[in-house]
Order: sequence, then C-alpha cells, then structure tokens
Amino acid sequence: MNDYTKGVLIVSAGALLYAPDSLMLRLMAMDQWPTVFWRGLLGGAVVMLAYVTVYRGKYPSMLRGLGWAAPAFIVAYVMTTVCFVYAIRETSVANTLFIVAISPVFSAIISWLALKETPDRRTIRTIALALIGVSIIAFGAEDGGPNSLPGDIAAVGAALFLALMFVVSRAVRPRSMSPLVGPAGLVSAVVAGFLVADFSIPAGSLWPLLAMGLIIMPIATWCLTTGPRLIPAPEVSLLMLIEAVFGPLIVWWALSEYPGDATLIGGAIVLGALAWSSYERLKTPG
Repeated sequence: MNDYTKGVLIVSAGALLYAPDSLMLRLMAMDQWPTVFWRGLLGGAVVMLAYVTVYRGKYPSMLRGLGWAAPAFIVAYVMTTVCFVYAIRETSVANTLFIVAISPVFSAIISWLALKETPDRRTIRTIALALIGVSIIAFGAEDGGPNSLPGDIAAVGAALFLALMFVVSRAVRPRSMSPLVGPAGLVSAVVAGFLVADFSIPAGSLWPLLAMGLIIMPIATWCLTTGPRLIPAPEVSLLMLIEAVFGPLIVWWALSEYPGDATLIGGAIVLGALAWSSYERLKTPG
C-alpha cells in the first residue's frame, strides 16, 4: 500500500469516526458546561497520554517549540469547543455541521487579511455560494422545527474559531500543532470547570461520554493529524465533508431529527460549493 492510499484511508477513517460525535453529544443530554468539562477532560487526557507514551521525553520540547502559536491555538480550540457544544444543544445537528463546514471559507478570508494570501476567483466563488447556503439555513431556523438562530450563530462561531486554528497552524508550518490538541482539551475542561455547578454524570450519559472520549476523539484526532501529511490538502477538504454528510444522517436515523427542507437545500449548496472548489484545486497543477 503506497502513501497516497494510506493517507486517503486514514483521513476517511477520521472523518467517519467524527460523524457520530454529534450523536454522542445529543445522547449525553447534559448541560453546556458539564459537557464541555467532561469532553475536554477525558478526550484531552487520552490524547495527551498517547503523545507522552509515544514521544516520551521529546514531548515537552515539542510543545515549547510552538512559541506564540501555542496560546493562540489553545484559545481558538477552547472557543471552538464551547461554540460547537452550544450549537449542538440549541439547533439541529444538520445546521451545526453544515455551517461548521464553511470553516475553509473563513480560513481563506483570515489568510487574506493576516497572511496576505490573496484569494483567487475559485475561492471568491466558493465564499459567495457558501454564504448563500448558510443564509438559506439561517432562514429555515425561523421557520420552526429543531433549528434556532442562536444555535446557528454559535455554529458560525465554531466555524470561525476552527478557521483560526487552521490559520495559526498554517502560519507556523512545517511545525505541527497536533501535540497541542491534548493540552488544549484540558484547558477547555479547566475553563468550563469554573462554571460547572454539578460535576455528576447521569447514568444514561456515561456510555456516550466514554465512546466520545476514549474512542472517537483520540483515534479521529490521530487520523486527521497523520493522514493530511500523505495526501494533498484539497483531497483532505473533500474527505472531511464525510462528517458533514453522515453526521446529520446518523442523528436523523437514530433520533428522527429531520433538519428541515431549508437546511437540506442550504447544506447541499454549502457542501457542493466546497466539493467543487476542492476538486478544481486538486486538478490544478502544482
């Protein structure tokens, strides 16, 4: 098996593993801050333990070598987690994942402003189509159903902060920010801990929490930090759409949560625009 095939399989596995993450959050049925606390504590500890086991004494130096990017990445990670958990609680899973899928659009805008990377016509077209799709989704939030405008706004926040994570990672390349994922998760737990009134875990919430913290987050994180080194970035973007497609379908099947016609139409425009953009970029030489 060559490196390209390995990369495709690894990234696909990571995206598929993240697909039921939203369902696990729904099944936990816990308040906002306890959810952020336990998600960050368990997932962050497992990821950090894995890095310590693999890299041993080299791990602290890997963290120190990230410099200014470390606090910026951590802040963006914490805000992404907070916004994502709130969005999952307040609006439909489909709305959340379709809107979060536009993070590459925000990345392009931020890179244009911060890194002076001027967007080409393909990127501008993608931004316009994605904004149309998100507008349709937001319109549907006022039309009843499981959607809500505050939840949609939180999903936009998650997409924005996720884009900031991407831009920070790009700014310090070839250094990898993946060793910081575990500590960032623990920081999110510390922040949430100050706002948690009750740390107890309801009996029905334990198994989805364990599935998310012990399986989904650590394995998917490893896949999505390892696979992109083996295949082109446009293919990574295409494969990551697997989560945005299958995540809502899993929740729809498991919880009978129909996202609404407007969400399906807007989501199709968003995903179609991103897939079109990635495919064109993949065909462009160099």
